[in-house]
Amino acid sequence: GSSRSICLTYEQLLNATSKSDISPAPPKNVDISKVFHLSVFPLLLKFLSAPILEQISLEPPSPTSEPLRAGYLYLFDDRCANYINDGMSWKKTKMSVKQVVFNSEKNSYKLKNHKTDEGVPVLRRQTWQGEGRHAGWRRHAYMLIVEEMFYKPEVDGTLSVNKKLTLKPFPVLLHYFNKDDSVPPSPSSSSTAAAAAAANGDAGAQ
Repeated sequence: GSSRSICLTYEQLLNATSKSDISPAPPKNVDISKVFHLSVFPLLLKFLSAPILEQISLEPPSPTSEPLRAGYLYLFDDRCANYINDGMSWKKTKMSVKQVVFNSEKNSYKLKNHKTDEGVPVLRRQTWQGEGRHAGWRRHAYMLIVEEMFYKPEVDGTLSVNKKLTLKPFPVLLHYFNKDDSVPPSPSSSSTAAAAAAANGDAGAQ
């Protein structure tokens, strides 16, 4: 039926935005078993800006019960507000939030890691690290940050036009992947791999 979670492919993201003018142009092939490189950010921005109804999941995802794939992508709107209830175990302390900023002078996107990184925030990426039997798993949620106009009453009774950046909770794109797929499932090796992954942090995203 329609009320289920729909696992998307990178190709579907490309096809959904094929008529858009995306600059810089996104790569044609991306390994979604790894963290998204900054070259994919403009595509995510376009994809979330004009979501396709048929690609939106209406039930929380269950990537661990899907057929084995390199990575898993799910799109949600506010009809599935509990999309985060995926039945997986996530470390409470290993959650991080970063903004993706767009620098119009350089026509480039990047993760904002330092206060000196210049650009307008366009996306928010929230990341989780799996624990226990889900050690090695990663969950990344991408949301739009949009510029909105608002009117502010001034002392003299006039209204001034102001701009503010607003985080849009929906639509949201979830990206799941497992950093430990090559590791045998013994407690010692998976915890070592998780520790190594934690030490590496977001190195792959730079």
